[in-house]
Amino acid sequence: METRAVDPIGGGFPLLLDAFLFYRLHREWAVRILFLLALLVNLAPALLPMGAGLKAFNSGLYDVGPTSEDLLRYFASALTAFHYDWLDLLKVASGFLAPLVSLVLALVYGALYVDELEARKDGRPVLRTLRGLPGLVLLYVVFQIFSVVSVMFLFIPALILFFALTLAPLLIVSGRRRMTEAVAESLGRTNHFKMRIAFLDLTLLIAMNLPSLLLQLPFSTLDTSGIVSSSISAFFGAMAWMMLGRLNGRLYHVLVTQPQDVIPSSEHPG
Repeated sequence: METRAVDPIGGGFPLLLDAFLFYRLHREWAVRILFLLALLVNLAPALLPMGAGLKAFNSGLYDVGPTSEDLLRYFASALTAFHYDWLDLLKVASGFLAPLVSLVLALVYGALYVDELEARKDGRPVLRTLRGLPGLVLLYVVFQIFSVVSVMFLFIPALILFFALTLAPLLIVSGRRRMTEAVAESLGRTNHFKMRIAFLDLTLLIAMNLPSLLLQLPFSTLDTSGIVSSSISAFFGAMAWMMLGRLNGRLYHVLVTQPQDVIPSSEHPG
């Protein structure tokens, strides 16, 4: 009897459902700490007060014309017209660093989950993540450069590369690969699976943003400061980062750790 190749991802729904169970981990204390850190990191840009420069910038936005040229002209003038103090710099820096720190926290969670799936008891994912930071930073810089160049010409190549590199961070951390090796292996392992990885990631984001928006609606007119709505968004955002870490950990397990004879996709059966 001929044995057909098994698609490890399948429809993707078991992986998606598993991602929603991010709180189920042998090291429950680690999940609580990571979630709390992700929540605090995402709350910081919302709770930090604006300085005089950002207040002036936001108030002036109401008078900007409708065209993109008007907006660009306003941004250019705002760089010199307003005085930005340390509160402004702190708020802008927190908004810039929040997704980067959240990404590292999600990566630590993903490494924790990989250790659990592989029954590895001495994995030390935090230490491995810190050791892999140079490679992760280099990977991030390379991807950002490619994204900027792609957006200037074509948007699709940047998206394809983004999903093709899904496994690269965990390959650096858990697989102990160099950056170039992780990129090459991730490109090969995600071949024929990029569309379904995109579906899983986008579905996860929509599933987290929808309840966040629904809960923000009652405060849309009363919450003039935006603190309540931003706090709700930060809470669901922290959950989404943990879920993304679990999803990527599961993808790493089925596409990298499991035996090679289950890797071929059903989209191209052997």
